Amino acid sequence: MGFTDSKKEYVIEDMYPKRPWMNYLWNEEYVTCINQFGLGGSIMKAENGFQREIARDTDNRLIFIKENGKSYCINRNYGRLPFGEYKTAVGMGYSKIISEYNNIRTELLIFVPLHGKRECWQLTIENKSNCERKLDIYAFADVNSRIGWHAPCNKDTFEESVNGVCFQHVAYNSPTKYHCIHFASDSEIYGYDVAGKRFVGVYGSRSEPDALKTERLECRGNVFDNFTAGALQLKAELAPGGAKTIRFTLGVETGVAEAAKASKQILAEGAFEKELAAIKEKTSVYDSRVYIKTPDEHINRMVNIWLKRQMDLGKTWGRVYNLGFRDIMQDITGFVPLDDKASREKLLYCLQYQKPDGNTLRSWMPLDLDPYRDGAAWLLPAVVTYIKETGDLSVLDEPVGYWESDMRGTVFEHCIRGADFLHRETGEWGLCLWGGGDWNDSFDGAGLNMIGESVWLSIAAVKATSDFIELLKYIGNEELADKYQSLNDKMIHNIRSRGWDRDHFIYGVNDWRERVGSYDTEDAQIFLNPQSWAVIAGIADDNDALLDLAENKLCCDFGYVQCVPSYSRPNPHVGRISYFGKGLFENGSVYNHGCAFKLVADCIAGRGENAYKTLKLMSPFNPKNPYTHSGVEPYVTTNMYLGPECELRAGEVTGSWTTGTTSWVFRGITEYMLGIRAEFDGLLAEPCLPPEWGGAEMTRTYRGAVYNIKIKRTGEKAVYFDGKRIASKLLPKCEAGTVHDVEVMI
Repeated sequence: MGFTDSKKEYVIEDMYPKRPWMNYLWNEEYVTCINQFGLGGSIMKAENGFQREIARDTDNRLIFIKENGKSYCINRNYGRLPFGEYKTAVGMGYSKIISEYNNIRTELLIFVPLHGKRECWQLTIENKSNCERKLDIYAFADVNSRIGWHAPCNKDTFEESVNGVCFQHVAYNSPTKYHCIHFASDSEIYGYDVAGKRFVGVYGSRSEPDALKTERLECRGNVFDNFTAGALQLKAELAPGGAKTIRFTLGVETGVAEAAKASKQILAEGAFEKELAAIKEKTSVYDSRVYIKTPDEHINRMVNIWLKRQMDLGKTWGRVYNLGFRDIMQDITGFVPLDDKASREKLLYCLQYQKPDGNTLRSWMPLDLDPYRDGAAWLLPAVVTYIKETGDLSVLDEPVGYWESDMRGTVFEHCIRGADFLHRETGEWGLCLWGGGDWNDSFDGAGLNMIGESVWLSIAAVKATSDFIELLKYIGNEELADKYQSLNDKMIHNIRSRGWDRDHFIYGVNDWRERVGSYDTEDAQIFLNPQSWAVIAGIADDNDALLDLAENKLCCDFGYVQCVPSYSRPNPHVGRISYFGKGLFENGSVYNHGCAFKLVADCIAGRGENAYKTLKLMSPFNPKNPYTHSGVEPYVTTNMYLGPECELRAGEVTGSWTTGTTSWVFRGITEYMLGIRAEFDGLLAEPCLPPEWGGAEMTRTYRGAVYNIKIKRTGEKAVYFDGKRIASKLLPKCEAGTVHDVEVMI
C-alpha cells in the first residue's frame, strides 16, 4: 500500500487508476479539488455567502518544460512519455506531483494556506545530468474571470506590481467586490499571456499548446474573451546537479493594488514554509484529541488521519457543490471532539438558515427552497453533542437570526422551534409530514401535497427529541422535558402501529396513501434506514430481528443496499428515486451513509461482529470489491457503491470525499465500537468490540483533560480509573491539563 502514516501521506504510484483520485485543499475562504495530476477547479467565498469560481475544472495547473524546441508537461504527461519517476503524494493539505524525464526531476507542490483567497504552487526543478541545461518553464492557469455574463467587462493585463497577470471583471451590480483574479510568481517573468486561445491555440490542444512553438509568449493584454487563462514563461539555467525553486500563487482580491500586496506577502522568502508548517501543526493538534490503536491497521489509519481530514472539509464547505444544513450539522457532530471552538462557530452559522417555523433550508449555496423536512432532526443532536463535549451551556443563550426574518432567538429557542416543528407538522397517521423529502432527497414526489408521512423521519424525530429531553433534564427544565416525552411517546405509538409491516418498518405513506417500502408493493419492499434508526432511536421491540433482516435481505459483497428490490419503473407517486436505474443512488445502491447508520445500530444492539463486518464491507480494501475495481481512493470514504442490481457497474464509485458517511463512520468506531463518548458529566466507556479483538486503546481529550484508555478482553466487566476500580462506566470529569489512565475490562 502507498500509506506512510508518519507523514500522513498516501503515495499514488499508479498515475492512471480506474478513475481520477482526488484531493481537497481548503481554508475557510478558498477550496480546490485536484486530481493526481494537480488538475481541477477552485472556488472562493465572498460576501453574503456568494461563491465564485476561480480556477475552472479543466486541465489546469499545467507546467511545461521546453528544451531545444521540444516540450512536455511534467504533471500531466500527455504523451505517456517514459518518465523515470512519476507519482503523487497526497498529504494533509497538499499534493506533491513528482516526475523525472530526460534527467530533469521536478516536484510540484500545491497547497492552500490557512488564510486568504488563494492557492500556492511550488515548483522545484533538479538537473540530474552531468551537463548544463537551459530550460523554458511555462506555468498555465485556466481562470474564470467572469462574475456576470458580460464578457465586455473583462480586462486582462500584466501588472509589474504583481509580477504576474491580472484578470478583472468589474460589472454593474456585481455580487462581490472581489474582482481581480491574479497569477503571480516570485521569479523573473520572461513572457506572459492572458488569453487561453493564444496560448493553447484556437484549434490547438492543451497537450501541445501552440504558444510553446514560439520563442516567447506574446506579452500583450486581452479584452472581450471568455477563455481567460494565465500563462507565465520563465527561464532556468541549471548546472550539473543544480536545482531551482519557483513559487507561484493564484488567488483573488478586490483590485490590482490588493493583489500586489497579498502576492508579495505569500511569495516572500520563507512564507511558503511557514504556511506549510501551520497546516501540519493544525492537523497534529487533532492527534491529541482522539487517537486510537486497534488490531486493524486500516481502521487506525482512517480514524487517526483521513476521516478527520474529511470531516474538516465537511464542516467547512458542506458538500462543496452546496452548503447544506443537514450536511454541516452531521459533520459538526462528529468533529466537535477535535475542535469544539470551530464546531461552535459552524453551529451558530448554520442556525441562521432555520426558518421561524422550525424547519431549515436544505441548502443556501446554491439556494434550495424545496420543502425538505429533516433539518431539525440533525439540529437537536448537534447542539446536545456539543454541550456534552464541552459543558458550554452558554451556547444556549447565544442569539441567532432566522432565515428571511427580522426575528432573532437564542439557540435554545431555535431548538424549541425545531422540536415543535417535528411534532406539530404531522399527518392523519400522526407521523411527520414527508413534504419534498427527508434524508432521502430522492423521495421528492411522495409528500408534496402535505398528505404523505415519513416513517423514517418520524423515527429520526424521536431520536432527536430524546436527545433534547436529556438536555432539558440536565438543565432542570422538567416541564418541557415532560412535554416532549409525551409527544415522543405518542410518536412512538404511531410509528409502531402505523409503520410496521410483518417484519420491518416501512419507509412511509405517500400523498395517495400508498405504503412505501412495504410488501404491498412490487418494488422497494424493504429499506435499510428505518430498521437501523429504529434501533438507534430505541423504539424497536427486537433489535436483533431488524438487524438480522438487514443481514439476510440487504447485504451484498460490498455493503448493505438502501432498498430491495430496486425500483424497476418510474413512479411519480414517490419521485425521482424510481426514475434512477437499478442500483443507482438511493435506488438500491450501497449508500455508505446508510451503512454507517447500521454500524452504529449494530453497536447499540451489542453486535460487535456485525459492526466490524459492516466496516470491512465498506472498506476500499474489501477483497470482494477492492479499490482497483471500485475506483475509490484508498484514503477516503465514499458516498456509495453502485448496487448489485446495476449489472454493468456493480461495486463502482462515482465520487468521493463529500459525504455524511465520514462523520458517522468516525463516530461509529470511536463512540460505539470503542464506546468512548461524551456525556454531560463525563466520558462514557461502553465498548462493543468485535469478538476477534483482544482489546483496543484510545487517547481522548475531554474538556482539556487527557484520558489514556485501554480496553481489555479479560472475561470480567470492570473499569479502573488511575488504578482504582470505580463502580460506574462514566469516567469522571477532571481538571484541564491533567492526564489519567483508564482500564476498561470487557
